[in-house]
Amino acid sequence: MGFVIYLLLQNAREQYIPSNKINASTYFVNALIGDVVKDHASNNTIWSKYIDAQTNSIDFDADHFSLTTLPIAKEIAQAINII
Repeated sequence: MGFVIYLLLQNAREQYIPSNKINASTYFVNALIGDVVKDHASNNTIWSKYIDAQTNSIDFDADHFSLTTLPIAKEIAQAINII
């Protein structure tokens, strides 16, 4: 079920470009394990379609599904608190 939801969101992101860009710094959480994203650098660049300000990335040794489980979720929360 989680993978189906991911595919729906991925398709929505690829097909919809908002008329205005967000003018705020953003942080992109990269899951470094797995093959969902082939090239993290170019994936971050894609976000320039949506964001006018600087895009930063935070890398985690996890796949896209384990990002929401402990202990990775706790690491993400701690990283966000530092920002």
